[in-house]
Amino acid sequence: MYEESYTFNDNTWSYEDGKSFTFAAPDTTTLYNMSLELTHLDYYGFENLYLETATILPGSDTIKDILSLQLIADDGFWVGKGNNSKVVNTYLLQDFKFKQLGEIQLIVNQYSRENNLKGIQAVGLRVDEVVQ
Repeated sequence: MYEESYTFNDNTWSYEDGKSFTFAAPDTTTLYNMSLELTHLDYYGFENLYLETATILPGSDTIKDILSLQLIADDGFWVGKGNNSKVVNTYLLQDFKFKQLGEIQLIVNQYSRENNLKGIQAVGLRVDEVVQ
């Protein structure tokens, strides 16, 4: 239903470089999944990535959240798949229905200890209809 991604210059995500995804809720009866896709390089220096999200719903309601994406598993290997770059998908919402029609905006910012976070190649959002 919706898919968009952004790449980062020099594979570096700065605090000032928040990414905004905007789409229209198509209906209120169908189930959907919303997932975030992160692509990072082998030299990314941390086991996780903190993200700050703000979801702006129709009618101006805003939901803010802090997420931690685990990038290294308990066995010490990268969670994502790929050779030089690793792709990690995580669900933000599963099997949900939009409460009302209208435009929805999701703003995603990196929320780590470093202003310029090296090794992050891209971030994307995908909204799919649940096939039953």
